Amino acid sequence: MYKKKIIDSFNKNGYSVSIPNIDYKDISISFVNVKDIRKTYCKIKNSPIYYFIIEGSGSFYIDDKISVNKGDLIEISSNEKYTYSGNMNMLEMIPKSFENLEIDEEVIK
Repeated sequence: MYKKKIIDSFNKNGYSVSIPNIDYKDISISFVNVKDIRKTYCKIKNSPIYYFIIEGSGSFYIDDKISVNKGDLIEISSNEKYTYSGNMNMLEMIPKSFENLEIDEEVIK
């Protein structure tokens, strides 16, 4: 077992992200903490994205509102616009490296 340290973190538009030191070329993993609402819509053009709800509850807004709770896994297809809200800690998994992602963000009005 290897304990991985957090190497980067940031707060942005209603959510915070912590990135562990994991050296995989074809996967990006981060921890996301939401305390209210993400203030942007996000679309990853070239990869699906997965969120595992570690604790708490909230909602994802993809086509419709989807309620989520601890233990749920959400899959968002590539090129699909989404956002989320609630009070939850999530594990974000993207089967592509952060450096190769094509991401569009749009402020929610």
